[in-house]
Amino acid sequence: MKRLTRGFQSVPSFELVDIGLLPGGSYSIAWSINNAGLVVGEATNTQGKLRAFVWQAGQMTELPALGRVAVARWINDQGRIVGYSGADLRYPHSCLWVNGELIDLGVAPNYPIAWALCINNQGTLVGYVGRPRPNEARRAFVYTNRYQLLPSAMKYAYAINNNGWIVGVVYDGEREKAAPYQPDGTLLELGTLAGANARSVALGINADNQIIGWSNTPDGRARAFLWQNGQMVDLGTLPGYRESTAVSINDAGWIVGWAAKGERQLMPVLWYDGQIYNLQYLVQHGLSGWTLRRAHAVNNLGQIVGYGFYRGRTRAFLLNPLP
Repeated sequence: MKRLTRGFQSVPSFELVDIGLLPGGSYSIAWSINNAGLVVGEATNTQGKLRAFVWQAGQMTELPALGRVAVARWINDQGRIVGYSGADLRYPHSCLWVNGELIDLGVAPNYPIAWALCINNQGTLVGYVGRPRPNEARRAFVYTNRYQLLPSAMKYAYAINNNGWIVGVVYDGEREKAAPYQPDGTLLELGTLAGANARSVALGINADNQIIGWSNTPDGRARAFLWQNGQMVDLGTLPGYRESTAVSINDAGWIVGWAAKGERQLMPVLWYDGQIYNLQYLVQHGLSGWTLRRAHAVNNLGQIVGYGFYRGRTRAFLLNPLP
């Protein structure tokens, strides 16, 4: 497989690869894929415990955990994996896995909960910390050798690119708004598709600082957006679907996410050359027994990961583009 370049090419088609399950497990979800094709995510093991995994060349490997649960959310091109683990998902610590070994990153001062969500190729982590109810405060963080909280208005950090741009959410006192935090310390609110009284969330960014996520529209629906050149553009949704969310963009501008009719009626989508495509219809091989649901990440080779239902069970998938 070769690295993608920008410019129009024919609409891609894919072969589906079953990521599978941990031994004795019944559930798996893929969250991220790096440019070497390594996949990470979450899966249950033979004891029914939720575990982080890494998948490579057909082999799923369970990663160490701090307690009963662990989730791997991102893998960079050096194979470093970040996520979170703990006794349960209410009180996790941020975690880093290096060569299969778990490093407990702990929590930030005065914030007993921490979720690491992304790591770039320079080894910088981002995520958010918080406190439990009733004071559910949230603060975005960046982590190199220690936790550094971002400006108090920024509540969540979901992704960081290799330029050091961090994307997430700021709170303006009334609504959440999509925002990047730039390396010079500038925090830029991106606005929404529907004016000041709407919400928006930035979820992904590529090497060209193109930002994707979702925003409310004037009719109150959630719709995927692309922000570039100072403008937020509505990416639309599939015919017959009400809403959409964009969660990952690669350096060639491919965007993945899902379209939604409701919380339980989801379909993974690819935005390619300005058009939206139902990924289920682009799979030419390996689809038997599958109903795809969400696409979570796309790498610079055009490989896509997410989850669907295989014979009625939640299962992680990989889509490899066909030549």
